[in-house]
Amino acid sequence: MEWGETVQDAAARELLEETGVTAEPMGYLDNLDLLLRDADGLIRAHYLLVGVACRYVSGTPVAADDARDAQWFPIDQIARADLPMSDRVPDLLRLAVDADQASVRPDRRA
Repeated sequence: MEWGETVQDAAARELLEETGVTAEPMGYLDNLDLLLRDADGLIRAHYLLVGVACRYVSGTPVAADDARDAQWFPIDQIARADLPMSDRVPDLLRLAVDADQASVRPDRRA
């Protein structure tokens, strides 16, 4: 994050810088701790994974900045966690899908 930048603004900026995708932040999801441990169980690194739900606006994913790869994947493939990605990304995906489904309201016309 940059000084004075909101979490949602930072998420949109980072997404654009790292993938070339423009998105509109819709809401904050959660913070999830990522603890990387060595073979002895000692913590080597501690990251905070910040989740922001966004609505796609434009762009084709291309890895840039510090992203190793950028492409679209089916939700079920991400949920299986069989892709190289940060731990707990499937947890954030579940939160995003749940939030999206909760925002869909049935048609109430008579």
